[in-house]
Amino acid sequence: TAGGAFAQTQPRQKPPGAPVRQADDSRSQALLQEAQGAFQRGDFPAAQAAGLKLLEENVRAFGADHLNVGTALNLLGAAYLRQGKFAEAEGQFRRMLAIYEKRLGAGHEYTAAALNSLALVLEKLGDYAGAETLLRRSLAILETKLGTNHPDTATTMSNLARVLDSQGKFADTGSRRPAAAGGAKP
Repeated sequence: TAGGAFAQTQPRQKPPGAPVRQADDSRSQALLQEAQGAFQRGDFPAAQAAGLKLLEENVRAFGADHLNVGTALNLLGAAYLRQGKFAEAEGQFRRMLAIYEKRLGAGHEYTAAALNSLALVLEKLGDYAGAETLLRRSLAILETKLGTNHPDTATTMSNLARVLDSQGKFADTGSRRPAAAGGAKP
């Protein structure tokens, strides 16, 4: 989507009385649109190339731990994931997670999204236990922040169910099971 997980924040405001240096983010915005467009068209190599440029620009313009760097890492990681470059995707998603945990906190929805993205890569790499741990963390955040009936919560629960099924322990989905999965609560 044009917004959502790939949206960028505005440059941070300085405290009153501090010298104001307005960051020119026009190049960053143009690169973001280029990368998003390529991703939406399914041109993942082009999304990767634009994502790399976006990452470089966001680090230059905002600093290495800015939320916009997290956005670029998310886009780049997603492009790598879609191309089957799982090791590269894992690195981008781990960096994104570190930024979101540091800047937004362990209980933020963006942190939950980063946990989910990283879990998808771990699942592709066959690290089902690692994916399960991350998805359980993500699910706990989303249930608290968004509620059990939110689409993002349902998506994460579905991802967790798939990972549990891959390990032969689907019945261990936790205290809440989606009705569509069948069966009562354990």
